[in-house]
Amino acid sequence: HQLGNINFKGKSLIQILRIRESFSAWWLSLLVEKSNLYKSTYINEVLKILALNKWINNREIREIKIYTQNKKLKSALNFYCQTRKIKFKEFKIKERQAWKLNISLKKKFFSLPFELRAFIWFVYKIFYNLPLINVGLDKWRKSDSEFLFVSYLFNMKNAFLSKFNSSSYWGNLPEKLNSDKKKTSWVHIFVKDNFIKNAFQASKLIKDLNLNNSSQVHVTLYSFLNFKVVCKVIRDWLRIYFAIKKCNLRSVFPELKGFNVWEFYQEDIFDSFFGNSLIDNLLSLNLFEEAFKNKDRKVILSYLLENQGWEIGMLAACNSKSFKKIIGFSHATTRYWDLRNFYDKRDYFNNDKLKLPRPNILAVNSKNVY
Repeated sequence: HQLGNINFKGKSLIQILRIRESFSAWWLSLLVEKSNLYKSTYINEVLKILALNKWINNREIREIKIYTQNKKLKSALNFYCQTRKIKFKEFKIKERQAWKLNISLKKKFFSLPFELRAFIWFVYKIFYNLPLINVGLDKWRKSDSEFLFVSYLFNMKNAFLSKFNSSSYWGNLPEKLNSDKKKTSWVHIFVKDNFIKNAFQASKLIKDLNLNNSSQVHVTLYSFLNFKVVCKVIRDWLRIYFAIKKCNLRSVFPELKGFNVWEFYQEDIFDSFFGNSLIDNLLSLNLFEEAFKNKDRKVILSYLLENQGWEIGMLAACNSKSFKKIIGFSHATTRYWDLRNFYDKRDYFNNDKLKLPRPNILAVNSKNVY
């Protein structure tokens, strides 16, 4: 929250990253997502040093010794000790020699500059999803269904066999809506698994679902990929890239309880505003805008709420259309210390035009989720 509102020549970072009339790319960043269990696991190290600070405040500490290979942790503790006039000693731990040379493509990819990673990832996403382009769009354009769902094309074996009467995410809701003669439209985000191994199989499944269900319309998010979307993603990326280049974020990055944590966060910052994470989120934003452009405002949209970057892009697209109702469905029990579920309380009460996009209603499947 503090970083997003830092002032740069009369504008906050949120305002500098404005890419739509009422939306800032700041909300797409990994810093806002706070995925400490999956994408940004370093946050757990930051939490530990905050706990250490709380413990130190109640004691007279003259010296801190550290045994670790974590260079970022050493740097943060060294800075802390210098400002507190605490003696700091670090002890090197011998690293185990790697007998096998890791030359995996993944490792090579993440060693590249963020800008090059963004370009490669963009090209990869386009070519990988080519089989999904236009799949289901004819039926989508003719649909006047009031109920719209955004879900994952993942773990779909049972859904296929039952003509999508049930879902691992939505339970028996599809069957209930069918029995009540409610027309529904489904935007699926393809995630490969043992059942759907590639985009070709995903394309075939979507076609089969549309053939077997007269009251349902099924598409994937990449069904809406076209030249216009590609150009808009490039435009947005360039706008964000040059806006961030003018800001010296390192010089204004706030200390955290006396710790300089820039080194922990810098990779997420660069990835969020230059790299492949930005490409992923801009694709989601522009694809959802393309998907919703002809939808009526009477639509009630429900989606799987996990507070990931694509969801923020989707909500921004929804808000530009002023849909009747947006329901975020928390489909799983809240994990212990999963920070994606929490925002600074000031963000909830912010009435600014560029505020964090949120659903109108939070739906849960049990009291343990809330």
